[in-house]
Amino acid sequence: MYGRRVGKSLTEKKKYFLKEKLAIFGINLNSILHYLTTLKEKNKNNIVLEIGFGSGENLRYQLEKTKKTIFIGSEIFLNGIVNFLTLLENYHKKRIKIFNEDVRLLLEILPNKIFSKIFILFPD
Repeated sequence: MYGRRVGKSLTEKKKYFLKEKLAIFGINLNSILHYLTTLKEKNKNNIVLEIGFGSGENLRYQLEKTKKTIFIGSEIFLNGIVNFLTLLENYHKKRIKIFNEDVRLLLEILPNKIFSKIFILFPD
């Protein structure tokens, strides 16, 4: 299936942070198809998927570099997700969504050519 979901145990502070920030930036399998097709209908052609974003350094760089692109970051490793969330500012909430389930589930339901680019960095 895939590798570890958790490395070192998360502190209570990080667990709370993860819960709070995923409520803002997270997206699940039930809502992502609607979210992405709505973006396409609004002519948001630059939608990028990053698979296995680790701690999110590249994803954050891409957010800063490209101001009009929408990003979906897929990662199952909770420690990496927490690290990435600490880098994010709330003003990014309209341009980044985090999918923290198995990306294969996502790829099975999405129509072809919905993403303008896909980065595959650390797929577990």
